[in-house]
Amino acid sequence: MACISLRPIPWFCASGSLSLYTRLGFATREPLSIMQGPSLALHFPGYDVRPATPSDISVCGTLCRDVHGFERSNKLSDAIRDLVGGGRRPS
Repeated sequence: MACISLRPIPWFCASGSLSLYTRLGFATREPLSIMQGPSLALHFPGYDVRPATPSDISVCGTLCRDVHGFERSNKLSDAIRDLVGGGRRPS
């Protein structure tokens, strides 16, 4: 029988909250950060950045599988669809 794992991700309002949770016995598995707001519009020579398109899904899936052992093509596809279709956009 397959077991499904769920990993809740708490939203820490301050970096000090992480140490509090650690003291309470929570184990940090994957430290994550959330970035919000407009981009800084910085450009670095030799690095062109553009929004993802549907033609990127296959190569991104391969990269994700090689690095993490699984794909997230469905999530990427949903995100691209939402941005192209005028859905929810990042703030």
